Amino acid sequence: MAAFAACATQWRQGFSGRTGLDYAGCVAALTALAPLWQADAREAGRGDEAAACEVGALLQDVQIIERAMLHADDERRAQREQRRE
Repeated sequence: MAAFAACATQWRQGFSGRTGLDYAGCVAALTALAPLWQADAREAGRGDEAAACEVGALLQDVQIIERAMLHADDERRAQREQRRE
């Protein structure tokens, strides 16, 4: 969740709303934060979580949340259109 929060300002917008995250911005944010999260996990004795803090793994997790949010946006848009009809 922290990885997604770090990317939350990287949404690209189109005429119909969000279109997806700017991955270059996400990678930059995750690259900056991953070492801090890894160090925190190691200090807490959670080596498995430290390994999960690699940028590639974090970006995959962020993409799962991104897809869910875009799907929810599509559903809301469809509901608004149905109400207009």
